[in-house]
Amino acid sequence: MKKFARTLAIATFATLGAAGSALADYSYVTAPANAGAGWWNAPAGADTRSGGTATIAAGPGGPGALGAGSLRITTDSTIAGDSQAKAQFVSYGYVGTKLNEITGLSFQDYRSSASTTNPVQRIGLNVAIDFVGDGSSFATLVFEPIYQSGGAGALLSDTWQTWDALKGGAAIWWSAQNIPGVCAFACYVPWSAIVAANPNAKVKYALGFNMGSGLVGQFTGAADGLVVRTSAGTDVYDFEVAAPAPATTALTVTPSTAPFGSGDGTHGGNHAVGVLGDSAPGFDVGSFASDGLYKTDMYFTPADLFGRDVNVGEVVSISYWTKIGTAHVNPTLGDWFLAIYTKPYANQVGGSFYGTRIGTEPYLAENLVDPANASHVHFRIGRKRRPGEGRSHPAAAGAGKPDHQRDGSHDGEQAAPHPAHQIRNP
Repeated sequence: MKKFARTLAIATFATLGAAGSALADYSYVTAPANAGAGWWNAPAGADTRSGGTATIAAGPGGPGALGAGSLRITTDSTIAGDSQAKAQFVSYGYVGTKLNEITGLSFQDYRSSASTTNPVQRIGLNVAIDFVGDGSSFATLVFEPIYQSGGAGALLSDTWQTWDALKGGAAIWWSAQNIPGVCAFACYVPWSAIVAANPNAKVKYALGFNMGSGLVGQFTGAADGLVVRTSAGTDVYDFEVAAPAPATTALTVTPSTAPFGSGDGTHGGNHAVGVLGDSAPGFDVGSFASDGLYKTDMYFTPADLFGRDVNVGEVVSISYWTKIGTAHVNPTLGDWFLAIYTKPYANQVGGSFYGTRIGTEPYLAENLVDPANASHVHFRIGRKRRPGEGRSHPAAAGAGKPDHQRDGSHDGEQAAPHPAHQIRNP
């Protein structure tokens, strides 16, 4: 088998930031603004009433938790009386967005078993709309987990659960007012039916979380990881007491970094060898290369790079250098690529060690100019699919020579990328 030298240097492998990720606009919400287009938890922007609270607090933690904090929501009918307790935490950042421009809407929720309200009553989403689209009308659309597939049997306590509030248009919503195609309160219809019957509808006021009214007893729960996808981009909201500081880490790996080349452990690698005297511009005296015998890979964990779990949407930039002893013939499969693997999903079917994978393969780039025996930097902040190309997915950080799973598909794959999913430690 003919061998070519293929060397790889990780250059500014990953940088985290508080917002502005190219995979998504990742925002830490640490307090309500109660002003303008920001987040509200109090009148006049939010319909939070006596007996209801919506605050950002630490916890509750557990499997699936996003970060150290969350949006804590409580209601207590003994304070408000007559079942009027209600809490909201809503944003005015989507005013004017047409409903048919919203292509994704999801969040996580948590119901404490200490709650004495009916177990099917959970935190939901409200969207205040102008269904005519000319400013003359008003209605509130409501998403609640109880009306989704699985019904009450799918609702758990003391467990983080993720809800897809669009589900490709199949998610069930209801309206607090009569609008075309939906009667008030008693009609439960797919999102797609609402959009079809109200083609000019747009967000008029707030979009966000709601609990109550009509509750009897005390409720304690949490929400987090709100993802809103529109034609303008993807926004991810992580509710935290304080935003972690942006971080960039320099990690040096050498052949003596145990167990380099063993395929397991912290810096496991398969068929990777050190190359002295061949380094990328701006780096020290070496790099690592494939031995040319088989699939080669090497992995770095979020803990190695940043000392903590990392969400996909937090990644601001990724870059690395490669060098190959022959010119690329597009598309060649003979060079290093980069992959990020998420942790497995809750209730994942199958035994896969990860949930989904993002891959970036520079040798598939259009108009590639990549001469032989020269170092080339590859900068990737997300991958754009070309027509007819296989899927690519968010993905623990690894570098390797390509294998047959170039499109990221595998047995047991569960879902599309979610910017709030955590990157896996391999």
